[in-house]
Amino acid sequence: MSRIPSRAASPGKAQKRKPSEALKKKQPEAPSIHQPLISAVTHKRSSSVYQLVEAGENPDTRNNRGLTALMIAAIQRDLASLTYLVNHHANTNLHSPRGETALYFSAMQGQYAAASWLLKHRANPNTPTLSGATALGTAIERYAISRLPDLYEETVKRLLKGNANPNQTHRGLAPLWLAAKHGSASIVELLLDAGALLATATYTIQGRDGTKESFTAIQAARESGHERLAQRLEGAEREQRHQSPAQASAPMPQKPTAHRALSVLSLNPDRRSHNREKPTPAQTRAIPQGGVTF
Repeated sequence: MSRIPSRAASPGKAQKRKPSEALKKKQPEAPSIHQPLISAVTHKRSSSVYQLVEAGENPDTRNNRGLTALMIAAIQRDLASLTYLVNHHANTNLHSPRGETALYFSAMQGQYAAASWLLKHRANPNTPTLSGATALGTAIERYAISRLPDLYEETVKRLLKGNANPNQTHRGLAPLWLAAKHGSASIVELLLDAGALLATATYTIQGRDGTKESFTAIQAARESGHERLAQRLEGAEREQRHQSPAQASAPMPQKPTAHRALSVLSLNPDRRSHNREKPTPAQTRAIPQGGVTF
């Protein structure tokens, strides 16, 4: 005889099905209707933002996604609202649930004026997100794929001037390695001037047998087809080794095999040429919106 389930429905009674916990978690959280500051900054009503913070509204108010009003102003490219919030003591170093800061969002949007203002008010440029991304690394990546690279080049300048660490990794990759791989010659020069070290700008691959191979910034530039930039980096490497005798005794990383080199170069592939013309005024007014939702 088959065993009867212990939770069988009794005769004459319909068994009610309860919604699963997984479905409950997928339901979006209802936004608060008592957040006038969040509403004002989301819709770029800078005059209302000013009035609200003057009236005592908390400048560090968060929306239902955990983004502060200052972060939203950075995402919206609303420099006026961002300035009002900072002037009314908004905390420039608060994090989103994913670890982003207002400075990170400004760098992602290429908003160098906003980035400068945040840096002047104690924003930390070296705070990584939970995924290990940095403001500097994000600006370098966006420079390589943007139709308006000048915005991101200026953002990189402001970040480095604001004490961004040129050797801090961005998702495991050194800024100099990223710039070399993308063939971003002007960014490479900015990083070298700021003290970026070629000795640490490597990407290490670990094989299945446990062996490790290091892929240098010079190799990244050369394998990506940027020979002139690779030669420039070789000259910079010689200069750095001459200035620092300790680095001269360090062993040179082994050149990875062809298939491993190809797998590394598939990281963040280039999507546009780097020999760009300067953007027209019409393009400047049509800056593409970043992929952040709030």
